[in-house]
Amino acid sequence: MSPEKNCLAQITCTKEPIQLPLELEREVFEIAAQSGSLQCTAELCLVARRVREWVEPFLYEMLIFSSYDAFPSIYQDDDPDLRKLPAYSTATSHAQHVFLEGLDSRVVMEILLHCTQVTNVSIWACRGVNAYTIGTILKSRPIERLSMNFEDLFPLDCSFNPAFFPHLTHLELVDMDPIWERCKKLILLPKLTHLSLTFPPLMFAQQALENCRNLRILILKHLGTNNPFQVLAANIRVVSTRLLWTTRENIENWKEGAQGGRDFWQEAEEVVASRSREIVGSEADN
Repeated sequence: MSPEKNCLAQITCTKEPIQLPLELEREVFEIAAQSGSLQCTAELCLVARRVREWVEPFLYEMLIFSSYDAFPSIYQDDDPDLRKLPAYSTATSHAQHVFLEGLDSRVVMEILLHCTQVTNVSIWACRGVNAYTIGTILKSRPIERLSMNFEDLFPLDCSFNPAFFPHLTHLELVDMDPIWERCKKLILLPKLTHLSLTFPPLMFAQQALENCRNLRILILKHLGTNNPFQVLAANIRVVSTRLLWTTRENIENWKEGAQGGRDFWQEAEEVVASRSREIVGSEADN
């Protein structure tokens, strides 16, 4: 028997389980939780109490509460008073990616107050939500990505305060026809590099390109097959794409990004990177 096989046989036949250092054991389980499915992570939680403490945060990184999907379950089903389930506290305290749709502002505020680790928030069609109340909560959160209705984030009273979002890099305005005069404070967001607009006026897109100094990618979503933003095609930063109509399509795309996959932001980055390579290549040939 070769030395390698003899060593393997000794390890396999030993009666005592191999004891890994605690730090290494934790790293192994965390890697398994990060690379596996949610079902896999849930099963890892059953291995031992210490393992549950290590991997449970990965199980609750994403929180969705909408008319289409709800994960994890944090409220009693079909309860108009929305009584909290036992998982509420754990789920909200670990959530980093939060998607809320079709809720009352009271519920939105309550959830966000408990989501102290959140970095990525989408708030769609939620009744009574406005920029000031959202901002007062999110200003103490490390928010990097935000998706909201234009009318909610930039109300007529101009109460949007860019100081509430010092870490914001990605902003998506999801409803139609944003007005530049109401949201020109965008230029005061110090880290904004990615902006997505739904069927904006051409003038708005031009203003954003001219005034948002750090903007690397401007996504312009349009209807149907005709691209009304062809006039901006020469600008390397502009990416035009078809609007996803259904809540289901949008949530699936959002989930893909929250799990580190290829969402519409990633697709736009790939387009811009490809253009940059083409420009560099053509300059090198000249």
